[in-house]
Amino acid sequence: MKNVTITRLASRMAIAISKTENKTMLINKLSKAVGFGTFFAGQAVSQVYRAIILMFALVVAPAIHADCLPSVPAGWQVPVYISTHNAATHAVGYAIGSLTASEYFYWHPSVLSGNGFPQVFSDRWAPCNDAGSLGCQKEIPESQDFDVAQADQLGVSIRETVEVFGHPPVISVTLTLQTWGNATYTFAATCDSTTNLLYGSFDNNTMAVFSFGQAQAPEQPPQ
Repeated sequence: MKNVTITRLASRMAIAISKTENKTMLINKLSKAVGFGTFFAGQAVSQVYRAIILMFALVVAPAIHADCLPSVPAGWQVPVYISTHNAATHAVGYAIGSLTASEYFYWHPSVLSGNGFPQVFSDRWAPCNDAGSLGCQKEIPESQDFDVAQADQLGVSIRETVEVFGHPPVISVTLTLQTWGNATYTFAATCDSTTNLLYGSFDNNTMAVFSFGQAQAPEQPPQ
């Protein structure tokens, strides 16, 4: 249904191009919006062929989507599970939160984002009530790692751009360390075809892995 609607839109665009008196201006504006302004620059491509390429982009682009990223309507919530591994300190971090999908339209990127996710770490210790219980570390008597009382606050934004002509989407992740002055790390991420996990590295020493739960529609206000 979505592709049918897009095809109709592309057809109407072609009709509008054929009827308008200023075809060059219209196509140039559309080219710039879709991101093909640089592609067309300096090339002897007729207005008809430019219109065909633009229609192709509008029809094909929405169908290109990274497999491991949930594709949901705006406002939907997507649970996310994040683990990090620092090669320098060997510390492992873990966070859970809910990302909200932002509305996008064809050439605009889709965004999943959220803030205030508690992130715990394996090198932050808490007293253990029973030194012999499972989870208490022998090398640090009566202590347990991943202390929830020492959790950081983490913000996450996952942005997926749309490419055409055989190029895959580009996924960019931004982590905001809200506990540490809102410092940010932005890095490219990749979908693993075997596990369906999203992964990437940042700060030259840390690997981050993301998995996603079942998306949920936003709650409707009571009638």
